[in-house]
Amino acid sequence: MTKNKSEVLTVEVLNKYKNQYRNLSHIKIDQNTNGRIYTKNEKVVAMINTEKKSDGIIWIQGLEVFGDNRGQGFGYGLLDIAVNDLKATHLSVRKTNLKAKQLYENYGFTVYKTDDYMDYMKIQKSFKRSISESSLSVKK
Repeated sequence: MTKNKSEVLTVEVLNKYKNQYRNLSHIKIDQNTNGRIYTKNEKVVAMINTEKKSDGIIWIQGLEVFGDNRGQGFGYGLLDIAVNDLKATHLSVRKTNLKAKQLYENYGFTVYKTDDYMDYMKIQKSFKRSISESSLSVKK
């Protein structure tokens, strides 16, 4: 297993990959956001971005695993980073995105509010996972 290259998600880093990966177009970068992007051989493997709102709550603003990297546990690794390192406690997910919602629920997020299109989730305060060193590694 080799570890992916990690970069802080800045405007420059985002612009470097945005044209190749349309899924990054909704990501915003400003003084209230904090994120990481993981690459291997100049290809984006995964990305996590959080945003601190005016009430002080930190939300997962973007979580994405790309291409063949899906289904290999990267989502859990990204959630580990978002919750443990970046201190995120909340997220929203489209009701139709059942795979993502299942991932979040399996990780420990629960729905606390809903509307016609979105479920709003937060991590249980007592819930704490330990970060796996291999959670963002890939096979050679």
